[in-house]
Amino acid sequence: MVGPETFNFFSRLGAKTIKTLSEMPVDVLQQLIGKNGSVYFGRKPMA
Repeated sequence: MVGPETFNFFSRLGAKTIKTLSEMPVDVLQQLIGKNGSVYFGRKPMA
């Protein structure tokens, strides 16, 4: 579960479900939400 601002942020990117976020390339997630954020979504950060 995410807060309303985070939901709006991801919605603007076209990601309204965790499944959509999980399909995004890890480097894109890192650019958007940082290295720690990509780990939060179960993705290993790139070096």
